Amino acid sequence: MDVYPVLPVGPDVARIDVVLHCDRLAALVRDARPDVVICDVSSVARPSVATVEVLVRLHLIAHRLGCELWIYGARGRLRDLIALTGLGEVLTLVGSGEGQPEQREQALDVEEVRDRLDPPV
Repeated sequence: MDVYPVLPVGPDVARIDVVLHCDRLAALVRDARPDVVICDVSSVARPSVATVEVLVRLHLIAHRLGCELWIYGARGRLRDLIALTGLGEVLTLVGSGEGQPEQREQALDVEEVRDRLDPPV
């Protein structure tokens, strides 16, 4: 079973965060050399167009670095914004994060990689 590194995004996402998230993704890919990186957006509190912009930039950076970006945990408004902007065909969404546990998509076997800049919990 494959284990993919996780890049958490949220709970607040703003356009100013684009560079920070792209730098974190680049460092993660340089260090781990994965085929896929899971971008966990399940904690995003107030999805906006800025959130979608960050995800699209991360998608582009991932492809430039030779890996795929899978967006995990997008719910309700974020999924609607992605569809409304026409990016549903571009971004890879996995795990709905909605419904009863037996109705959800199976969780991926992921291992979270902590960013060196994040303080320990």
